[in-house]
Amino acid sequence: MLGFPLDDVLAQRLPPAHDGLHVNYRYLLSWSKAVAARRPGARILDFGCGPGTLVEAARGLGLDCSGADAFYEGEQDLPLVRKSGLFGTAIRKIEDGRVPFDDGSFDLIVSNQVLEHVDRLDETLAELSRLIRRDGLLLFLFPTREVLREAHCGVPFLHWLERTPSRIGYAARWHRLGIGFDKERKPREEWAREAVAWMDRFVFYRTWRDVRVLFGRRFDHVAIERHYLAYRLLQRRRGRSLAPLLRIPWLASAGRAVCRRFNGAIVLARKR
Repeated sequence: MLGFPLDDVLAQRLPPAHDGLHVNYRYLLSWSKAVAARRPGARILDFGCGPGTLVEAARGLGLDCSGADAFYEGEQDLPLVRKSGLFGTAIRKIEDGRVPFDDGSFDLIVSNQVLEHVDRLDETLAELSRLIRRDGLLLFLFPTREVLREAHCGVPFLHWLERTPSRIGYAARWHRLGIGFDKERKPREEWAREAVAWMDRFVFYRTWRDVRVLFGRRFDHVAIERHYLAYRLLQRRRGRSLAPLLRIPWLASAGRAVCRRFNGAIVLARKR
């Protein structure tokens, strides 16, 4: 797909030490290994690398992986990156929308749950187009507005509601039912208030249609949720015999819809 054999990714095996990583990280690591196997010396960028989890794991596998992040106020990752000793070298800070690497530096750019935090997405995609080599690939995992559950606090449909104070009570009611992420750490009303304020300030949901328009200005791109689901099935011993079912068209369509609604979009792109 887009000139790269997706089966190469499914064939990758990661060391047992990586079993504890979130499946998204393992998926991106497998992509990184597959690209590096076909392009010895391939350079990889984790765009929006956060605490540098993927960068450290990839470098531990002998891959040439760097990271970049804006380290915005809504996260507390910069102290962790400084502690790792990678800040300023392998991991660099994005300033005024510019990623401090040279043009055409990377063979693969990956991004995990980042694009929904980007306000000016068209400008960001232009910057990524600058960084990727002519024949390089970009892989993005991110929620669109169509997801049923707000991706950061875990409250269903919260991001669909108009920006009114009533959303705080709405979120608190779901908290009362035991629904939401990290809800045990703070009193219900405080948790709901902070969840709504954080979402309003740091998340910019777009529809899948709008995302496709922005991607289409610079990249050939394709949604590969079926491939992502096949990877997840192959990661589980009991799922090994189920992955081939995704070759059935209606099951593949159903799987793609479920992935979009609960995980988000998985987009593979190449610069035109």
